[in-house]
Amino acid sequence: VVIRDLTMINAVDWSWWLSVAAGGYNDGLVYWPAATEGGEDEVYVLKRYYTFGQLTRFISAGDTRLFTKSSDPAGWAGVDAVAVRKPSGEVVVVVVNDGAAKSLTVSGLEAFAGAQVAVTTTTASKNWAESTLTFGGELPLEKDSVTTFVFG
Repeated sequence: VVIRDLTMINAVDWSWWLSVAAGGYNDGLVYWPAATEGGEDEVYVLKRYYTFGQLTRFISAGDTRLFTKSSDPAGWAGVDAVAVRKPSGEVVVVVVNDGAAKSLTVSGLEAFAGAQVAVTTTTASKNWAESTLTFGGELPLEKDSVTTFVFG
């Protein structure tokens, strides 16, 4: 939803309206059963927290949104992406993949061929897993993932 709002309706700001979900609701970023009478004291960090963090940790006020286009539009089924240029010159690409693992080619990144790219991935079993790759022209996406690529 966030990426589509940024790229389709050119939203310049986005906020999550509910940070802590209480009781039987799980629409927040964390879930706290103790907020209801008789609930347990544990606080549960929901996967939504990590997926939302893929955007908030890497995209900031002052960044310039860039147009993103795949060289293979059919390959973008179930994929949403947003790219920004930071004031430092770094380019950040955040991709949500709602399907099978795939690799995508995004036009405009050719100048980074051979560069080391910082990668942060959230999947069903990973939360903000960090790695690096040598950029060869494609962005590898794990199944059902949110992946952030930082080109510097």
